[in-house]
Amino acid sequence: MTIRTFADSKPGKYISVIFEIFLAVKPIYDRQSEECKGYIAAVFDDFLFLGTSIKLFWSGKRSKKSLQTGDKTSQHCYPRKLSTARLFENLPDTLDDFQKMFIEALKFDYTTSAENIALKPYQKAKTFISPEDAYTKAGIEF
Repeated sequence: MTIRTFADSKPGKYISVIFEIFLAVKPIYDRQSEECKGYIAAVFDDFLFLGTSIKLFWSGKRSKKSLQTGDKTSQHCYPRKLSTARLFENLPDTLDDFQKMFIEALKFDYTTSAENIALKPYQKAKTFISPEDAYTKAGIEF
């Protein structure tokens, strides 16, 4: 089956269930320490990103080095764990708004393997500002 729309994707088929799970877990998440919130985000990270590395979520960007070398590694625009925490911290009231945030969280670019590694220091919770900032600091051009 060719995936052409968000609704055709695995998370798209289950977006209402994913939203309901977030709504159910949010009160538990909210009353936890930062350490426990980090653990919950890490657990949900794997759950959320299952089956999401498909072209539908590609931002359309590929680094210059990736184009030159042919080395193509998917790189989430927003760090996965931070995206998951952001969904909890800013959980919208409606499914439509949640879906928009979710799709934004799933977007990825293509970089080289080396560029992917160079990005890691700029994708930590204490250092991440934006995808553009991280790419600039890592010396990655598109």
